[in-house]
Amino acid sequence: MVKSLYSDFDATADRLPYKEEESFKLIAKEANKAGLSVISMNPGERRPMLDVNNSHVFVENVQCFEIPINIEMQGGYKEIGEYLRSLREDVPVLIKVEDIVINKEGAGGSQLKAKAEFILHVLSQD
Repeated sequence: MVKSLYSDFDATADRLPYKEEESFKLIAKEANKAGLSVISMNPGERRPMLDVNNSHVFVENVQCFEIPINIEMQGGYKEIGEYLRSLREDVPVLIKVEDIVINKEGAGGSQLKAKAEFILHVLSQD
């Protein structure tokens, strides 16, 4: 049991990047790979990640941070679903979907516009 927990911890820690810019590019690249058009992508301010006791989170003595990312994209249901799946399974960074709103674009069309807020988890570069 304990060995399994350490394995899970190591797998999660491996998904915490140090380089924010590369992670932003990877998030946009995955959207394009899924067949979505990225209309805009706006990262917010980096803030310390806090645990349930409001204490700063550290992984192997390195502080963790969260960066909110607002992304607007266009495509079909299948493409949006594939994108969300790839963020969870294929992208080597830890991302949480905080919010997503999907609206139909135009009359009778299969195109959708999605606005999402992701939380990217990164390790301190300082």
